[in-house]
Amino acid sequence: MNLLYITNYFIFSIFMTLILLEGGFAITALLAYKKYKEKLMRYITPIWEVTGTFAVFYIVNFEATFPTLLGAAGTLYAVPLLLAAALLIIRNAFLVYAQYIGDLKRESRYLQVYAVATIVALILLLSVLSSVMSGMGVNLSTGQSSISLYLNPFNFVVIVAALLISLSFAFGLFHLDKLERLAWLPLALAIIFLYTEISLSVAPIASNLVSATLYLVVLIILVAALAILQYRRSRYSNALSIIAVVFGINVLGAAQYPYILGGLNITNYLNSSVFTQPLILITAIGGALVALSLSYLIYLGYLRKSASA
Repeated sequence: MNLLYITNYFIFSIFMTLILLEGGFAITALLAYKKYKEKLMRYITPIWEVTGTFAVFYIVNFEATFPTLLGAAGTLYAVPLLLAAALLIIRNAFLVYAQYIGDLKRESRYLQVYAVATIVALILLLSVLSSVMSGMGVNLSTGQSSISLYLNPFNFVVIVAALLISLSFAFGLFHLDKLERLAWLPLALAIIFLYTEISLSVAPIASNLVSATLYLVVLIILVAALAILQYRRSRYSNALSIIAVVFGINVLGAAQYPYILGGLNITNYLNSSVFTQPLILITAIGGALVALSLSYLIYLGYLRKSASA
């Protein structure tokens, strides 16, 4: 497997995990904002900035890794990507409004706008992801997409699986209705749904899943360990849930390689092998700086406040 591809997909897995985490925040804000207000805001404050930073980092690395593919992706998926970007800007604005408004009623309304915008943006991004995997909803000869990009069974399963993962995060982080001991269950269901639908709908990836059996076994072990930690209400369960999701997304990336759009070979779009080492080095240095900076941001915004509370 190409090292540039692995690096780019790993960055994507972190971004996707962060946006799924925010999906959990959004679900909590819609269902039980008043009950979990203090804890919800404590988590959201550092994470939303981290998500945006990793989105930019991923796009820059994607352009360097697949220099001829970015334009094609922008043409095929211009509408959902632009709408998702606009919604992310809207949710950022309303989150800031909620933090500074000082009025509980209006704060709740602003958080609802944040939540709806986050969930809809997540659904749009997932629709693009499912189409990149399956090729459904796009016409490569005309460079256009159609409504079937959103209205197809595979996309539906991908969205449901992602929302289940977000629900799993919500259960675990906020002890939502004391269901934290079952937070592993939506995650397990998401894996089962995705594995089943990929096996039925996306033949190139389905064939690769067989060779990725070892990774799937490791993923199952991680989920089983998560179930044990959550049953014991271990403080390490939240960290393990994030690790399991990041790992699971990378398993999906390994199974997808080297196919995109249902059968095209992604290695045809990779940057020249001459640039592999410089790109990996630059990405490693940049990734380390981003990780250190964002870790300090999380410390300032969450961990230090928790320690002083």
